[in-house]
Amino acid sequence: MRRLPLLLVLGLALFASLVWLADRGLGPLIITRVDEQKLVLLFGRPVSVLTEPGLWVRVPLLSDVRTFDKRLLYFNAEPLPIQTRDEERIVVDNYVVWRITDPLQYFQSFPTGREPAEAQIDRVVRARVRQVVGQKTLAEVLTTARVPIMREITEATNQELGGAGIVVDDVRINRTELPAGTEENVYARMRAERQRLSRQLRAQGEEEGRRIRAEAEREALAAQVLALISEPRFSAVFTAGSRAEVPIVGRLEGRLVSGQIDRLVVTPAEILIVDYKTNHAPPATQEQAPQGYVRQLALYRAVLGKLYPQRPVRTALLWTETPDLMEISTSALDAALASLSSRREPA
Repeated sequence: MRRLPLLLVLGLALFASLVWLADRGLGPLIITRVDEQKLVLLFGRPVSVLTEPGLWVRVPLLSDVRTFDKRLLYFNAEPLPIQTRDEERIVVDNYVVWRITDPLQYFQSFPTGREPAEAQIDRVVRARVRQVVGQKTLAEVLTTARVPIMREITEATNQELGGAGIVVDDVRINRTELPAGTEENVYARMRAERQRLSRQLRAQGEEEGRRIRAEAEREALAAQVLALISEPRFSAVFTAGSRAEVPIVGRLEGRLVSGQIDRLVVTPAEILIVDYKTNHAPPATQEQAPQGYVRQLALYRAVLGKLYPQRPVRTALLWTETPDLMEISTSALDAALASLSSRREPA
């Protein structure tokens, strides 16, 4: 009975020694941790793949154990100069996140370890980055298509590396730069584009301003016309039978008179000629009225006087801003017509 505790202690000591040796890759036991996966070789040939954590047995001295990382692995690629579809030169800096999924295929593909594996991944990724980015414009690479580009590169890389026991989880573009000369050219084009857009927006704003002002003027004019029509003082001007914008053509002492009367009222008793004027500061009296307006009415009056010799012809200026109807006297009209005859100015 006394030997049992001794044997138990010796057994525990032996087991602890074997575990200690296994932790150092020696002895008949193999320890596989959570973040590891191992490949057991017998006489250099694979005999077992250990992907789950635990304690395993091997043939000591005759077997060899290769350990592979089960975690995500990372390496940063060298910056790569690329020409985009719109012929812009850029420098793309990317990194790769990858992992070993099949230790046996990985060992057969890269028997010397991680360095040649990352070199192969780098070659494939650089080729796919150059191919995919070269099919995109600079704007797509920098903004709209950046995520789809990285996804496309990752998928293409995994297709080419199929059967090597590895999977690329992500190819991430972490920086895109322009070469020194190209950068300045791009900035110059950006400034020119901003200036073009600025000019375009200003032109659109000015056009919109003109449209709004024209619409406001039309509305104001319509309001003025409605106010004039509804004004009792001007009822004789807008009476039934009056006409608007009446063309007039005639000869006066060998002079051709041609024009358009804004408002013409013809009644059995008299003729009334009215010309609309929009002066913002209309004169207070007929003596202050511009002589050009008075001479124009005098010519119209003389022509219509020949057509209606039995009816008196009255003339007036309708100031729309005030509003006010200013009748021009016969004496003022005769004086204006006499001045035209003496000067012989064409109408």
